[in-house]
Amino acid sequence: MERRQTGVVKHLCRYPVQSIQGERLHDVEIGAQGIIGDRAYALHEANGRVMTAKKWPNLLEYYARYEAAPMPEALAPLRLTLPDGRALYAHDPNVSAALSAILGCPYVSTEAAALKWP
Repeated sequence: MERRQTGVVKHLCRYPVQSIQGERLHDVEIGAQGIIGDRAYALHEANGRVMTAKKWPNLLEYYARYEAAPMPEALAPLRLTLPDGRALYAHDPNVSAALSAILGCPYVSTEAAALKWP
């Protein structure tokens, strides 16, 4: 059978937080649910709804990056970089209040989304 090239992978990216810019990687670990750590976190409004770029387009001005490699059984520490360059950390107990003030939303929670995690 003849082999032929059908495509080229130009970039590998992982998006730790739904609707927030992610990180470009040299290699990724892929599990049964997809790229390990991809969209493992989400921002939630007070009513429990996941914040999406459709409703909150300014989320696309933020960047999320893991501080360590995520594992299938555990979330890794997460850093959010704001449009002005400041950094927030998901494990910081004040991160929800800070994001609420910055985004103008009464309450923002940085809960694990469980979208790609068992």
